[in-house]
Amino acid sequence: MEKKELLRLELKLPALTSEEGSKLQYNLASNLAVYRVFVNGFTRRATIILDESKMSKGELIDSLADYSPEIVKEEKVTLDEIIEASMSWRNRIKSK
Repeated sequence: MEKKELLRLELKLPALTSEEGSKLQYNLASNLAVYRVFVNGFTRRATIILDESKMSKGELIDSLADYSPEIVKEEKVTLDEIIEASMSWRNRIKSK
């Protein structure tokens, strides 16, 4: 499998309302540069896994400007790590 590196961002979105959270998650999920996204409108936090070859971190932050984004955590992850993290614990044991 390809060793593609992606960027995992954890963000605070202080200006986000709970009603806007699900709309934002849908809009981000429909973007081909976003591999995974979870937006919690109640806690005003988001986790986004981004392919920087399709959209830069700066472009993503600019698109979220209405919500006053603050980066809490940033790390590089591989596609293999994302797939493994998505597996159930039973499938992880079988794959080793």
